[in-house]
Amino acid sequence: MTRVLVTGASGYVGTHLVEALCASGRTEIVVGLDARTSPLEHPRYLHMQKDIREPLDELMRSHRIETVVHLAYVLAPMHDKSQMEDINLRGATNVLESCARAGAAHLLCASSTTVYGFHPDNEVPLTEDSPPRANGDCTYAENKARIEGMLRQFDRDHAETCVTILRPCFVIGPGASNPLLAHLQKKFVFLPWRTCPYQFVHIRDLTAVMMHFLAHRRGGLYNVTGEGTIRLEEMIKRLGNFRLGTHWPVMYAVNHLAWRLRLSFITQVPSPHLKMLRHPWLASADKLRADTGYEFEYNSRSAFEDFAQAAKDSD
Repeated sequence: MTRVLVTGASGYVGTHLVEALCASGRTEIVVGLDARTSPLEHPRYLHMQKDIREPLDELMRSHRIETVVHLAYVLAPMHDKSQMEDINLRGATNVLESCARAGAAHLLCASSTTVYGFHPDNEVPLTEDSPPRANGDCTYAENKARIEGMLRQFDRDHAETCVTILRPCFVIGPGASNPLLAHLQKKFVFLPWRTCPYQFVHIRDLTAVMMHFLAHRRGGLYNVTGEGTIRLEEMIKRLGNFRLGTHWPVMYAVNHLAWRLRLSFITQVPSPHLKMLRHPWLASADKLRADTGYEFEYNSRSAFEDFAQAAKDSD
């Protein structure tokens, strides 16, 4: 992995991975690509402010890129669904086509356990053999599932490229930010009466797993999830906030209206995404452990505790 391109390099995961790559003695150059600027500075790091949908061929050729890590993705739901899908899907298509033309040796892509879908009849735990059933009305999950399909086809068509697909659950750690965590950090947190437990993977563990796959150029599909679970009620209490229970139809309807009116102080997600509060999608990382020997530093509970402590210290 001597010459690496990381898309989405200014994101939460991307920033941690770029730092790890720059600290590794295996890397000659790390090229970071993002529409946003980057605070990172390192002699072996080159940041390029660029839209993921723009051509990458010249960039990859001029820097002789061998390894590509595709992390660029719209995390928070957008009101303009077509724009969100265009960035996610056309961006992924652009990366795959550029890898094919450049003859990349290794392509690692971050997917998500949300591709299993939020369903009351989900297997517990879900494994890599469980069929993806991403909810069609959850753009984030549905786009991830479609990109996985593109990656599988790419893998079949390009034997010269090692393809790795990692499916992390919610990524957490100091400074983590996503709509779920933003909701839990409100002083009064509205939730349906019945909720499901959550899994987390700490950013340190996810970064270490990605570094292992890059260093060993190992392909395949793997869940990346911390052991155990933690309930929403416990998270709210640990953050020093208060849960307000409500009926599911009421919460769904109020959230729908707030989303349409763009009342971001009430909600940052459309109502179909709220299904993740009610239906568990708990995935096993046993395959990852068996094939790599990796031992997670954090379980779901300790990963959340690290986030909560950092949030408290920053207040």
